[in-house]
This record gives sequence, C-alpha cells and structure tokens, in this order.
Amino acid sequence: YLKAGKVIAIDCVNATKDYVQGRMIVTAGLRATAEQLADAETPLKTLLPA
Repeated sequence: YLKAGKVIAIDCVNATKDYVQGRMIVTAGLRATAEQLADAETPLKTLLPA
C-alpha cells in the first residue's frame, strides 16, 4: 500500500521472503511507484537502499 509515494503496508500470503523484505521496505520508509512494486519479476530487496 502506498501513501503519497511511500510504502506504508504490504500484503504477503504464503510468501515469507516477500514478507521479510517488504517489512524492511516499510520500516525504511521507502518511496516507490506502484509499477515497481507490482513487477513480480523484480525481487523486493533490489528496492532497498544500499
């Protein structure tokens, strides 16, 4: 879920890796586009700051 471009929540069902990485994205206050998050081929960890 996005609010003003900031990831504020995630939905992960039976996807432990996505949950762990998604939680880090929410905690970090990452800004992302809906297109970046919707691309299932892109691992969420690539969206995290280095």
